[in-house]
Amino acid sequence: MQVRRVAAAQGWRWVVGGFRLLAARPLALLALLVFDVFLLLLPSILPLIGPLMPTLLTPVFGVGLMVAMRATDRGGNPAPQMLFAAFGDEGGNAWRNLLILGAFNAIATMAAITLTALADGGSLLGSVTGLEGGEAPAGGPGENGQADDPAGTGLVLPDISLALLFFLLLLVPIQAASWYAPLFIAWHRIPVAKSLFFSLVAVWRNKAAFGVYVASWIAAVFGISTIVTSLTLVTGVTTITSMLVFFASLAILTAMYGSVWLSYRDVIEADTPTDVVPPGELTGE
Repeated sequence: MQVRRVAAAQGWRWVVGGFRLLAARPLALLALLVFDVFLLLLPSILPLIGPLMPTLLTPVFGVGLMVAMRATDRGGNPAPQMLFAAFGDEGGNAWRNLLILGAFNAIATMAAITLTALADGGSLLGSVTGLEGGEAPAGGPGENGQADDPAGTGLVLPDISLALLFFLLLLVPIQAASWYAPLFIAWHRIPVAKSLFFSLVAVWRNKAAFGVYVASWIAAVFGISTIVTSLTLVTGVTTITSMLVFFASLAILTAMYGSVWLSYRDVIEADTPTDVVPPGELTGE
């Protein structure tokens, strides 16, 4: 495994490339994503552990989606059985370690949400878990720069905004560590802990490209949302609006998975790497 530095402009190329992959096999890829969502949500009906299953299974079936995106990128046809790649040789029979990775993601994300209580007294945590939020900060409504809560929800808007910002900041390293970890586990047979570390280093070394990548996706989602909103105003039909939102969301999510594969291809599996780092150097060996 080698890590390559890429130019910052590569970030938006990954986004454009994701939509190109979707355009190459639109029906097959959209159907595959719907099947993926179905497989993730189906176990949620189980008692006790059901709500946790989608988070645990996301890395497992995520590897399958990457196999499908890789096949599409190479001119092949994505197939439903590819989603189960992690249970076979193509996915390194890595489903057990991928479940562990899913558990790490769930625990780390919940820990990040819990830490937001430092910013809002537990309101965001309460909103996510369905429990009562923490006590409001000292001072009456409007004091200390805090807004009133006319809806009576118990949430103070400026505090929630600060908590969300704090949560997003905490989420960045979690997502960076998880970005390539499933593929390191499945395709490179690297243990979970090292996969998380190598993924974090790979993203950090290409932080400019990933900064552009995030900005490009924000712009893309905003642009698509604007188009959908405009069409909604023109048609004025609720059913058409719902269909547009559904298909636009599905297309964006599918293209996102495609862009993840393209980033992996360029950063990790570049055919002619120009600035590569051997795995030993990542760990200081």
